[in-house]
Amino acid sequence: MFQPEHHWQPAAQRCHAIAGTLPAGPHRTGERLTTLCARHVTAAEPTALNWLWPTCEECLRAAGRVPGAEP
Repeated sequence: MFQPEHHWQPAAQRCHAIAGTLPAGPHRTGERLTTLCARHVTAAEPTALNWLWPTCEECLRAAGRVPGAEP
């Protein structure tokens, strides 16, 4: 079974990629995370609205370089 090398999380007004598989539950609001674009951000509570935030372009590029990611 495919295990993703990263997952996405709304934070800092963008959807950022976070290394590793999604934890058992969502990230806690206010939790400090390090993104694939090497930023340190604070997790936002996932809502239908903030999943529409723009995707971080740097995370998107970095996610494409992760082993196992589709081209």
